[in-house]
Amino acid sequence: MREIPKDKIISRSSSQFNQTIEVALENGILVLNSDNGNYSYGNLHVVFDEVFRTENIGKKQYKHILLLGMGAGSVIDLLKNNYNQKKLFTAVEIDAEIIHVSRQYFNLDSYKNCSVINQDAYDFVFETKDIYDLIIVDIYIDLDIPSQFESEEFISQLFHICDTNGIIMFNKVVQSSKQMRQFSKLAALFDARAHTYHYTLLDFNKILVSKKD
Repeated sequence: MREIPKDKIISRSSSQFNQTIEVALENGILVLNSDNGNYSYGNLHVVFDEVFRTENIGKKQYKHILLLGMGAGSVIDLLKNNYNQKKLFTAVEIDAEIIHVSRQYFNLDSYKNCSVINQDAYDFVFETKDIYDLIIVDIYIDLDIPSQFESEEFISQLFHICDTNGIIMFNKVVQSSKQMRQFSKLAALFDARAHTYHYTLLDFNKILVSKKD
């Protein structure tokens, strides 16, 4: 029998938002990568798995989960299959090519009760009429978060659409002094609105966790 390679590029494409959208086998696991970062099922999967486990996310059924920045659906997969979340999911992804690739290679359409919306997440949070009890922000173009997603207006709106006793999680890569300054400002915006703390994982991923009173 022919041996299946552990590392192999399966497909590579691009879009107006991402110069490189790569599906690859890494150590036998199918992942979605950009030029310099992992979008789904690699290190990012490990990071969120650790936070969800520590936060005991599986002990409660969340009524409506909002994911801003979907990638290939790694976070959806974790929450549904590892943390028993069975109710409504809304996933917002600006890049139609990423949605296409996720449907082709990552079985995106197999998830029940999951609505995938091709829209700018900034516009979405100001237009949605729904309230969410778990909001996860993982919005990247390669390794950068567009500045509007770290603005006071955006953070304030996240809290507006978050239910009482709901949780907001925000993933931020911090690898430079500039990103550290950005993170400090971002943390202050969260802390001004609710009790907030953060996790540091794999040395450079910081995830803010804020619990709305």
